[in-house]
Amino acid sequence: MNFDAALILIRNPFLSIFSFFEYISTKGSWSKNASLVDFQENFNKFARENIPLWENTYTTWFTNFTGPAHLVIYDHMVGHLQEDLAGMAEFLHFNYTTKDMCCTIQQREGRFHRDRSYVNPKTVYSADVIDLFENTIYRVLSILHNRFPTKANFRFQSIKEMD
Repeated sequence: MNFDAALILIRNPFLSIFSFFEYISTKGSWSKNASLVDFQENFNKFARENIPLWENTYTTWFTNFTGPAHLVIYDHMVGHLQEDLAGMAEFLHFNYTTKDMCCTIQQREGRFHRDRSYVNPKTVYSADVIDLFENTIYRVLSILHNRFPTKANFRFQSIKEMD
């Protein structure tokens, strides 16, 4: 990996792969929802195929990249955008103004926002896929905790724990 530094964004794979499925199923739309039929017929196969890619991406970055790295946890960033943006800017040695930050905060949703009320992610994962994901998460978090000791208490919420 030929980079001086890395800003690594990680998202709960239950929600990441769910969102990616919607994107693929709607032929690249960031605002449309996949149909319930698509979820029922195709989702668990898609999830089984994509969790190894999620694992490989983070395992590779956490083990092979030895330079300075800043980890951004998507689920934390959603609720603490200003704090996380300030941390990223500091890591990248990027200067910004209060006006820049305010504009970013005001435009946080952007133009591409999918209605989340259509299909509940908790209802589409089969028990075997949940087990596969939880085992994968365990392996990735073990590596993450070694690479980022300040995140030693971090864990992803299981789909079973989500509202």
